[in-house]
Amino acid sequence: MKRLLARLLSLLLIFSLAQPMVPPAGANQTSAKVPVGEDFFVDTDAYEHGTPDGVGNLNAIFVGYADSFGAANAALKFQLGSGQVDFNRKIQSAYLRLFLTQVDAFQGKPFLDLYAAQNDSWTERDAVLPQTAELIERITESGLRQNDWVSFDVTDFLREQSADKVASFVLKGHQLPPAGGAPRIQVAFLDKSSGQTEKIPYLEITYAPNSPPTAISLSNDSVPENLPADTPVGTFNATDPDSEDQGKLTFELTGNEQGAFKLVKQRAVHHGIV
Repeated sequence: MKRLLARLLSLLLIFSLAQPMVPPAGANQTSAKVPVGEDFFVDTDAYEHGTPDGVGNLNAIFVGYADSFGAANAALKFQLGSGQVDFNRKIQSAYLRLFLTQVDAFQGKPFLDLYAAQNDSWTERDAVLPQTAELIERITESGLRQNDWVSFDVTDFLREQSADKVASFVLKGHQLPPAGGAPRIQVAFLDKSSGQTEKIPYLEITYAPNSPPTAISLSNDSVPENLPADTPVGTFNATDPDSEDQGKLTFELTGNEQGAFKLVKQRAVHHGIV
């Protein structure tokens, strides 16, 4: 006499998605906000904590060109570990956001180029601008407004930082003056030491919705009686719509008090007489 394995296991099987690195309290978070960890800028000098911007802020970072100081370039570093970013989930979007306290367009049009830094080993105390890697995005004058936020799309770059969980950027503007005059073509934003936490640079990360697994199936729907213990009786399969979760699916049996079945990897194994 055969018993229907599928009918039994439909009551016993709980299907779950393994996310061992995510604390239960944060499992339902849809986004994350990561403040800048280190920042500085250099022109003819180096400024670990920024400098006055002329409009009331004592700790500002400048990027662009000013006749008195030459080209100013900045570096930003973000720590993505310690629960800041969940790389086990799909990152739908990520933006670097800066609040501009000043936009100067005297004898030229300012712009901001955002680069990936070649390495993350620099510190703001060293005040040595890291070498640049690929250009991520340029924002021209029309997108730069004083007392407003500017956003760079860093989604693809951030997804690649799951190994070391650090993201470093370099910001550059005009490197040379236009012909003639005494130009001031630059922008300023707040250094993290400004104390204005609501306006310092940060990463805004949005996670894609986590969809439940589908197409859960068992390869066999019946089991003969009196099989030897540890006989394989079926294989479970499932598909998760979240592609990054493939290979992270686990099965669990419940209500199996008599120990009739056990799971070995994804296979159901007969563990005694049923």
